[in-house]
Amino acid sequence: VSNYPLTVVGGNACAQIPIEYGGCDPISTQIPPTVNWGNSFLLPPLTSRTNGQRYKIIASESHTIAEIKCGTNVKETIVLSKDGDIYQFDTNSNEYCTVLTNNPSYVAEYGFGHDYLSDGYGGPLLITIPPLDQYIHNVTFSSIATMPKNYFTILVPNDQYFT
Repeated sequence: VSNYPLTVVGGNACAQIPIEYGGCDPISTQIPPTVNWGNSFLLPPLTSRTNGQRYKIIASESHTIAEIKCGTNVKETIVLSKDGDIYQFDTNSNEYCTVLTNNPSYVAEYGFGHDYLSDGYGGPLLITIPPLDQYIHNVTFSSIATMPKNYFTILVPNDQYFT
């Protein structure tokens, strides 16, 4: 317990996503303090991966309601009863989804290891999904020139700034 906002780096030295599906790669991400958690999230599929992805929602408060919508359809609505409760769900490789919560929440995206429904691309990965209200409007990209392929995911909300 702290009286100041903290950030935590979490991960695993030998991740297998899902468990028992090959690979043993390190994953990590910075988990922001709860004052930086949000209520609205855009969930993009991972480029070039045909085996889908997994998402995790963590509630900051009890009785958090999360609506998961893929495309225009509500996939499910769940209730996280206690603060710190976790819910995981998978999406297909071509689904763009959203998560809306009534209390601040944390959302992370997991990429499956290449041995799971193998498409031959990538190892397991972990990405923090920022809440929509923390999106920026200017960005500079750089990549490693010796990498054969580089991918960037750019999400543009349909709001007063972008139409």
